[in-house]
Amino acid sequence: MPKTPKVQYSNENLQKAIEAVQDVSNNLSTRQIAEKYGVPRSSLRYHIKNPGHKYSCGPSPTLPVAEERRLKEWIIISASKGFPRNKEDILDTVQKFLVKRFAAFGKIIFDIQIRLSYNFIICVDIDTLLFKFPCHCLVFCIVIIV
Repeated sequence: MPKTPKVQYSNENLQKAIEAVQDVSNNLSTRQIAEKYGVPRSSLRYHIKNPGHKYSCGPSPTLPVAEERRLKEWIIISASKGFPRNKEDILDTVQKFLVKRFAAFGKIIFDIQIRLSYNFIICVDIDTLLFKFPCHCLVFCIVIIV
C-alpha cells in the first residue's frame, strides 16, 4: 500500500479547532471540527489532552536558550563594531558559559545550535571551519573537539 501523505495544517487552524472543541455552544463533534479546519483528528485530540506540550526533537542543547541568545548578540554586536570574533574567541566564551554553570568541558563533542534565527548556527569540531552560503540564508559552522 502506498504511504498516505501527511496532512499540512497551520498552527492557526489548529488553535481555531481547539477553541471550537472547547466551545460548548456549538454542537459539533471532534471529527466534524477536524474536517472543518483541515486538522487530523488524532492531532487535535492530542493537543487538547496535552495543552502545554512543546515539540523538541534530538538531544537537549548544551547551552540554554538564554545563553545562546547572549552569545549570538555578542558575536553580532562585536562584528558590527568592527571586531569580528574568530574561532578561539567563540570557544573561550562558550567555555566561560559552561564553567559558570559548572558543566563538564571535557572530551565531548559539543553541538551548539543557536535556534533563535534560522540563519545562525554554530556547531563544534577541531579541524574544520566551514562556511556554507545557501541561497536563502547564511550559515556559519564551527566544529571543535575539545
